[in-house]
Amino acid sequence: MKNNLIMQDESIPGIKIFHKSLKNVPILWLLDSVTERQYSEEIENAPRYIKFVSIRLEQWTPKLIKLAHKNGFKTNGWIINTYNDNYNALNTLKLDSVFTNNTKETAHLIDKWK
Repeated sequence: MKNNLIMQDESIPGIKIFHKSLKNVPILWLLDSVTERQYSEEIENAPRYIKFVSIRLEQWTPKLIKLAHKNGFKTNGWIINTYNDNYNALNTLKLDSVFTNNTKETAHLIDKWK
């Protein structure tokens, strides 16, 4: 079980407490801002032990993806519901991971697009 776990939270204080207890568990930070500038500041100032930064799909921009990668984070988009969501997340933005409400469809499209 320890090899198949990712912790997610939107609270940096909560993430910090969790990380102190289980340092080897990858952490995904759920960001929820309004502007690209706010997201940029959060990404720039995020603790480096966080592995993934997650933003709503429609708020990701190429600039934010580049910034996240530059700072050592993997990117995650949520919530992926439709074919277009999958296409935008995986082919246009090329996010590293996604949250989907339709795992079967997303898995099928990933296999199709390999």
